[in-house]
Amino acid sequence: MNVGEILGTRTIVTTSPAWNLSGVHTFVENFFAELASRGWRCHAVITQPGREGFEPPAALKSVATVKCLPSFTGGANLIKRQSALRRFLIRHAPCVYLPNFDFEAAGITPALPPEVITVATLHSDEACYYDFVRRHGTWIDGFAAVSRRISENLSDRVPQVADRVAVIPCGIPSGPGTPTRSETPARPLRIAYCGRIVEYQKRVMDLAQVINICSGEALPVRFTIVGGGPDESRFKEAIAASRHIVRFAGTIPNHEVRRLLETDVDVIVLTSEFEGLPVIMLEAMDAGCVPVVTNIESGIREVVRDGVNGILLPVGDVRAFASAFSGLAANRSRLAQLSEQARRTVRSAPFTITSTADAYEALFAACEKRRDRGDWHREPGSPIIPDEIRLAPRVRRRIRSVLSRLIDRQRA
Repeated sequence: MNVGEILGTRTIVTTSPAWNLSGVHTFVENFFAELASRGWRCHAVITQPGREGFEPPAALKSVATVKCLPSFTGGANLIKRQSALRRFLIRHAPCVYLPNFDFEAAGITPALPPEVITVATLHSDEACYYDFVRRHGTWIDGFAAVSRRISENLSDRVPQVADRVAVIPCGIPSGPGTPTRSETPARPLRIAYCGRIVEYQKRVMDLAQVINICSGEALPVRFTIVGGGPDESRFKEAIAASRHIVRFAGTIPNHEVRRLLETDVDVIVLTSEFEGLPVIMLEAMDAGCVPVVTNIESGIREVVRDGVNGILLPVGDVRAFASAFSGLAANRSRLAQLSEQARRTVRSAPFTITSTADAYEALFAACEKRRDRGDWHREPGSPIIPDEIRLAPRVRRRIRSVLSRLIDRQRA
């Protein structure tokens, strides 16, 4: 499909408050690389450059223009950022705008012209995404849900957008045909966790318990932890007695993560309470790593078949995770079988980046057709300011007033 001719554009813009290690940003890097190979002009806009993060990687800069909005200060910070983003989008119109999880900046959607097609990707089975659609859905042209479960939940919770939703998994580019893992006699099972070290959603303290069980039972396993996050110190304290079986790699670029998975990891572990469709799990499976992951509804069950191409375990069952690692360490032929099936699973549609790009191009074209036929159109509106930001100055003034009166009473 020559969607450029249908849309009259091959320009796409995504925004992010900052750049960091996340499945969403890995998806953007992969997606933009594929679109750039098809002739698209890609732009990544950092909307809060002062926020904690790191420099966008060279891989992204090689396929996209990276722009940082000015650092605004004062109470009108968000309004100024939204206005700057609106000017950028209009300047590059006609174009496609993907806000991803930049919910604050996406508040500009009601004030965008029809030439800017807005497509929201729901990356996680999480309340904040559904709340975003409830508030902004009137002005968004189309929605991409990364799993069937998210699509179903979205249609149930916000039924007025059901006819604008497409299921599009976050596909990945395939790595080498055969991973080149180092093999030595009686080596330990190599397990990796790659992601944010945070208890919310990821339940990293469950992983800490698993590590301690493995250490206490002297299982032949070693863990590599890639990433960082707000609960890193707490996590390290929890496994202090087991550090001899754990290596911390820190936050590293995605191409280094891929190299690690291909050469020095046997198993990818996720103890999450919920997900969308974990990109790191797909990348690990492509590298031949066996997923040992929680049996959650969104995404994971649509990829992993228990005992066929991975192992599914109940959320919070830390002893089951340790038992699974013990079994794989003792049965390397089973490990090899699961590894081969995992790789085969993600090297075909819909989990390849080419199938993902095809699906997004089709969604972009469908959005424009609906608009041009008059089946659906955006009503012009004012930018949306979240209540917690819009009301913050008023709340602060109220608090100062109350405190002032209390102080005056104490002085009296």
